[in-house]
Amino acid sequence: MSTFLFTLLGLTVGTSYHCAVRREIAPCSCRLQEPKLTTVVVACEQMPSFSNIIQVLQNRFSPEQDISLKISFSHLSDMKKRSFKELGMSVSNLNLNFDDISHLPESSFKGLEEVEYLSLADNRLLEIPRSVLRTMPKLKTLDLGRSRIANLLDEDFADLPTLRHLLLPGNMLAKVESNALPRTMRRIHLGRNSLKNLNGSLRALTDLEWLFINGNQLTTLYEQLPQEAPKLILLHAAHNLLTKLPVELKNYPIMGSLFFYNNNIVSLDRVLQKSRRLRRLHLTHNKIHTLADDEFAETELMDDIQLGHNHLKNLNKAFLPMRRLRSLNLTHNHLEEFSFEEIRGLQNLKILDLSYNRIKQLSGKMENTVELETRVEELRLEHNEITALEGSLMGIHGLQRLNLSHNKLMTVAPDDLIGLEDLTILDVSHNLLQTLDETSKTFLPNLEELIANNNWLKVLDKDFHGLPVLCKAELSGNQIHTISSELISKSRCKVKGVYGILRIYLHDNPVLCHPDFNATAEQMEANATKIHGDFSICPLVETSTESLGLSTTTVNSTTPTMDELNGVNILPVLRANSPEALPLLFNSRVYDSVNVSSIEGTNDTQTIETTMKNETYGEPVTSLPENSSEPSKEEQETEPSTTAAGSTSTTTSPAETNDTLRPIEGNLLHSMIMHPPVIFKDEGSNITLVIPVKDGVVKQDHVIDQYTQNSDGKDVQDQSSVSSSITNIEIVEIKQLPNDSSLVSAQNNQSHQPTSD
Repeated sequence: MSTFLFTLLGLTVGTSYHCAVRREIAPCSCRLQEPKLTTVVVACEQMPSFSNIIQVLQNRFSPEQDISLKISFSHLSDMKKRSFKELGMSVSNLNLNFDDISHLPESSFKGLEEVEYLSLADNRLLEIPRSVLRTMPKLKTLDLGRSRIANLLDEDFADLPTLRHLLLPGNMLAKVESNALPRTMRRIHLGRNSLKNLNGSLRALTDLEWLFINGNQLTTLYEQLPQEAPKLILLHAAHNLLTKLPVELKNYPIMGSLFFYNNNIVSLDRVLQKSRRLRRLHLTHNKIHTLADDEFAETELMDDIQLGHNHLKNLNKAFLPMRRLRSLNLTHNHLEEFSFEEIRGLQNLKILDLSYNRIKQLSGKMENTVELETRVEELRLEHNEITALEGSLMGIHGLQRLNLSHNKLMTVAPDDLIGLEDLTILDVSHNLLQTLDETSKTFLPNLEELIANNNWLKVLDKDFHGLPVLCKAELSGNQIHTISSELISKSRCKVKGVYGILRIYLHDNPVLCHPDFNATAEQMEANATKIHGDFSICPLVETSTESLGLSTTTVNSTTPTMDELNGVNILPVLRANSPEALPLLFNSRVYDSVNVSSIEGTNDTQTIETTMKNETYGEPVTSLPENSSEPSKEEQETEPSTTAAGSTSTTTSPAETNDTLRPIEGNLLHSMIMHPPVIFKDEGSNITLVIPVKDGVVKQDHVIDQYTQNSDGKDVQDQSSVSSSITNIEIVEIKQLPNDSSLVSAQNNQSHQPTSD
C-alpha cells in the first residue's frame, strides 16, 4: 500500500526496533513499531506451509502483546487443517498478501477476534469472504485490492458494524448493489475496476471523508454521490467518461482535492464557484473550452490547478480570486493570445505553464504597484507562435526561469528583459534570432544559463556584457562565423558566490573552422571560459594550390579495402609529368560525366573534358592540360557556351590552357564544401585516393562514372581493379575557407596562368 494511502487511513509508517525473540522465530522476523513501541510487527515470507508458520511462532509472544502479523509469498494450502488460534497471540493487524489464496476456510480464522485491520490484497479471491469477516467483529479496515472480485452484494458487509474503510482497487467489479456499502463507511476505494454505474450505492454515505472511483467506465455521477457530505475532503474520479462535474460538489463545504482528469468534461458550469476550501483541482485531458469570469469566485485557498490538454481559447480572468495559487498549468490548449492581466496580483505563483498553445501575442504589461504585485518563478511559453515580446514581461517580479523556445522570435529588445533581476535561466532556443546584441544593453545580474541553440545567430561580440555571472551558453546549431574576444570580458561564472567556468557550446557552427578560432578559444580559456564544439564537422577538401586560400591537414591515412572503395564511385586524374596534386575538385551533384582518354603520340598527357549540367553553375565548360595535342577541327568549331561565371567561351587550345584548369568560382567551391568531393592525385608511380569525409563517414552519394587507370596507363572501367591501382587512402580536413574574391583560379605548383574565358 502506498504511503499516501497509509496516511489517509491513519496508519503509521515509522522507524522499527528489534524485538527480543527475533532469533527464536527465524526465518520469521519481528520488530517494535513506533511511535508507542507497544505493537510488535511479525513478518514471515516464503514459508512452505501454514503449519510451519504455527511451529515457528506458537507461544512466542504473550497474549497481552499487540501483534501485527504479515504473511506473504507463502504456501497456505494446508490452512484448512490449522487455525490462527494455535499461535497463542493477540493479533490486531493481519496481512495475507501474495499468498495465492482463492478460498478462505472460516475455521482457520478462529482466534482473530481482536483484528481491526485485515489485508487480503494481491490474491485470487472471486468474492467477498463473508464467513471469515464474521469472525472479526472489531474490523475497521478491509483491503481486498488487486484480486478478482466481480460483484458487491447487499449482504457482503452486513455483519460488520464497525467497518469504516474499504479498499477494492484493481479488481473486476462490474456491479455494486445499491445497499452493498454500509452507511458507516468513511473511506472507499473502488478505483481501477469496470463499473459503468454506481447504482446509488454511495447516495446514503453522508459520513464519507474520501472516495476513489477513478479508472472505471462511469459516464455520469448524476444522483450517485451523497447529496450532502460535510466531511468529504477528497474525490478521485479521473479516467472515466464523465462529461460534467457532479452538482453535489456545491454541497461539500470542506472539499480540498478534486481529481477529474482524463474525462470528457466540456464545461465547469460554476459548480466550484463557492468551494472555499478547495486547494487542488486537476482537470487535464478533458474538453473544457471556456471558463466563466466567476468560475472560481470564492476559491481563495486554491494552491494547484491543472487545466492542461483542454480546448481553452479564453481565460476571462477566472484565476484572479486565487490569491494563494502556486501552480497554474494551461499547457496544450488553444490560446492564441495571453495577457498578464490574467494573473494580476497573484504573488505566490511558482509555475505558470502556457506551453504548447497557439499564442502569437503577449500583452498586459504589469504596473509597478505594490498592492497588485505579480510574482512568477517559472514561466513556460515554449512551443507557441510568439514573434515579439514587446516589453510584456515588464513588471513580473521574482521570475527565475523563462522558457521561450520553439517560437518565432526574430529579436529580443532591451525593454523585453528589463526588471528581470532574478532570472537565472533563459531559453530562447529554436527561434529566428539573428543576434543577441540587444542583451548587452540589458543587465541580468543573476543569469547563469543562456540557451539559444538552433537560431540564426552569426556574430558574437558584446552579447554577454549584461550577463556578469553567466556559467553556461548553449549556442549550438547557429550560423556563428565570428566571435570577438570581447564577448566574455564582462562575464565571470559564479554560482551561489562560488566562481566557476563559463562553458560555451558551439557545436554545428562555422566559426569552429575559422583559422583564427584557436587563438580566440585560447584567449577565452585564459579567462575561465571553456569552448565546446565538434571540430570534426569542418568540411573536408584537398588541394595543393595556395591560390585557393585553403590549408589542409591529413587527419587519417589507411590502406584501402574493397569495402571502402565500393562505397564511392571514383575517377583518377593521372599526369606523369606533374607528380604534385592536380587541383581538380569535382562533385557528383555538379558534374554529370567525366571522360578520360589517351591521346595518340603522347604518353604523359590526357584530355580531360568535364561537363557541368547543374543549372547553378551554367552551361558545359571544357579545358585542356598542357602539352595536349591540338584539338580537332570539329572541336575548334564548337559553338560558344556560357561559363560558370556567366561569360562566353569556346573550346580552348593547348596554347590557351597553359596546363591550367577552369577557374573555380566561389559558388562552385561552396557547393563542394557543402557536399565533399572525391579527389585523385598522382604521386609518381603511386595513386592516392583523397576522400573528404563528414562526421568520420565516407560519403555514399557520389555518382561518377566508374573510370580508373592502372599504372601501365590503360583505361579501365572496372571498379574491381581499383585495389591494384590505388595504394593509399588519405582523409583531409579543411582548416581555412577562402573568401569568394580569392577564388580566381586553380593553379598548379608551376604557376601557370589561368585559362582565359
